[in-house]
Amino acid sequence: MNELEDIPEFDPLKHRIAFRADIFERLVESGTIHPDGRIVYKLSTGIEWECYLENKLAYKLKVKRPRRKRSKAK
Repeated sequence: MNELEDIPEFDPLKHRIAFRADIFERLVESGTIHPDGRIVYKLSTGIEWECYLENKLAYKLKVKRPRRKRSKAK
């Protein structure tokens, strides 16, 4: 839970952050995708969490990544 608290708040319709697979793998026990776009996750905390894929365009936002350092051309 401490790792989740360290993630800054963001609006998923406007911003993207890097996906944390390590947290996802420890937190999510299973997930079911339904034909209506509903996804139901069962979490290791005993909670069942549900979300909807209402606006698929929102999921095409770019992920903010650290800038790569340019190598100097000689």
